Amino acid sequence: RDLHSFPTRRSSDLGSLLMWSIVGRTPAEVTALRNDGPSFMVLPDKRIASQVRLKIENETAEPRRYVVSLADAPDAALKSALAVWEIKPHHAAEIPLFVEADAATFTHGQRRIHLRVFDDQGFARIVAITLLGPVGGSQ
Repeated sequence: RDLHSFPTRRSSDLGSLLMWSIVGRTPAEVTALRNDGPSFMVLPDKRIASQVRLKIENETAEPRRYVVSLADAPDAALKSALAVWEIKPHHAAEIPLFVEADAATFTHGQRRIHLRVFDDQGFARIVAITLLGPVGGSQ
């Protein structure tokens, strides 16, 4: 077939794609990371502390201040070294967290929670996390 018989993109189409790419960017990317070491530990009060690691990438040209909170687990507690994480422009940070919860709230060694990540400029994202804990509700 003649190469010239294939449809080509108009320059206005390419401009639209470029504009969507610029407008469609999010100010941050949030990713749940695989844990290093043990996924959970049994605390002295028999509650479970499950490790969670998030990677937050600031995609903007300005520093942003991010906060992580539990979105839907009133019976659990989120533990973090910092209350606010400041991330430089076009940089990423790994955020180590622990979620403490009763052992009985784990089913087959797992519990699903949602973390809310938001910044001081209006960005907000809900991230689904599967916590690992003891199988059978206790260690």
